[in-house]
Amino acid sequence: NSFFKKYWVGLVFIAIFSTASYLNLLYLINYQKNDGKHIQISSRQAILSQSIALVTIRYYVDGEDKTKGLKLINEFEKNHKYLVSLDLSQELKDEYFGESNFNKKVKEYIKQAKFFFKNWDDDSYLYIVNNSDEILQGLNKVVNIFQKESKNNSIRLEITATIILLGIVVILLLEAKFIFIPIQKENKKHEKNLKKLNKLLQEKIEAKTGELTQLLEHVGQYVIITKIDTQGRLIYCSDAFCEKTKFEKNKILGLIHPLFQTKKVDMSDLSSLGGNEIYETKIQNTNIEGETYWLNVKITPILGVHNKVSGYLAICTDITEEMKEREYLEKTNQKLETLASTCSLTNIYNRRVFEELLSSEIAMLKRYPIRKSSLIFMDIDHFKQVNDTYGHLKGDEILVGFSSLLIKELRNSDIFARWGGEEFVVLLKDTNLSQAILKANSLREKIASAPISDVSITCSFGVVELNKDSTIQSIIKEADELLYIAKQKGRNLVISS
Repeated sequence: NSFFKKYWVGLVFIAIFSTASYLNLLYLINYQKNDGKHIQISSRQAILSQSIALVTIRYYVDGEDKTKGLKLINEFEKNHKYLVSLDLSQELKDEYFGESNFNKKVKEYIKQAKFFFKNWDDDSYLYIVNNSDEILQGLNKVVNIFQKESKNNSIRLEITATIILLGIVVILLLEAKFIFIPIQKENKKHEKNLKKLNKLLQEKIEAKTGELTQLLEHVGQYVIITKIDTQGRLIYCSDAFCEKTKFEKNKILGLIHPLFQTKKVDMSDLSSLGGNEIYETKIQNTNIEGETYWLNVKITPILGVHNKVSGYLAICTDITEEMKEREYLEKTNQKLETLASTCSLTNIYNRRVFEELLSSEIAMLKRYPIRKSSLIFMDIDHFKQVNDTYGHLKGDEILVGFSSLLIKELRNSDIFARWGGEEFVVLLKDTNLSQAILKANSLREKIASAPISDVSITCSFGVVELNKDSTIQSIIKEADELLYIAKQKGRNLVISS
């Protein structure tokens, strides 16, 4: 703590010294810039005074350069006002406003020059000619004073820079003596103590590692355990792992873990794990003898120095029997679901499922009235005579063949179901009435022209178009009535609404 206090005191002192030095240098440098500017302007004044005198003579002799003369006088006046408005040194104040009152002379010179160029006056001309040398001498004196002050400021800047350099050297020496050298000695002392502690900790770690290894070997006879480095290589595997995979331990160690070889787990999924996070998945694998098994895999990161991940521990549970039982149940449920939704004889939808799908389509029409859908209700003509003539087994064959024939003629989007006995129904989505009639006639002709199980049959059809106000009962009733009309009119007909 004492070292830290000294260190902070040193930092504060350096900050104060650096800030003061910076501001002082900035102040002096700014003065240097202004000195140059002032020397330039005052020198320009000397040149302007001579130029005004020459232009005055030329204008007096031949009347030329009046505009130029006025321009020079204006610039001369502007520069003079700027110079006398500065924060002048005492020497410059004495020069401008002292006994000689050079400021007054310059103003009078400007006044006479302006008057001459505006009025062409002999008295003002003589004043300019007679006083030009005195004005020039005064201006040169001002320039010399500005130059002398600039030189003094340069010396002050050099002295300040030297003082700052010496200050920095002194500060560095003081910090070295009272802060850095003591800290270095203390660090060496701590380093020796840390080496002792590290050796003691290493001995304890080795002892604990030995205990854990024995425990791991004992547990590993029954649990599938593997240890993986950060590159995915296998650095430890339990006997249970070898028993399940049929790998030999001395041949598999050092190679890429089978989980990554078979792409069952992606190494990138592990690299994003935090210290307390667990990656869990179920995998199906095959050992080298061809036996298939299922594992529930849990992978956790192993944290080393500074909580940095040094590897991963994978613990697997054999869930082969559980997955087999689940697979059996899923297949059984699928079969039951199929039996519940299809006709066991023809393998097409049964009446219950068709009503559910028809109800969904009606709901869709209510949401989108512009959509068109139609329904075809059909019945095999004289099917009772077929059963009486050929027997019920033959009748079943015809029902199966009839269903297969229609499936080939219908679209994937069409819903085809057995309504009951020899009655069948088709829901044609996105199909208006005229299109549905054409489809029904096409089916009628196909059925009539193709004997099924060596028996020629025909079919009667009732066709209706659905709308947003339709219900299952109203649609089926209307289609059934149209089908009845087709039967009454001689069968093998398509009757529509």
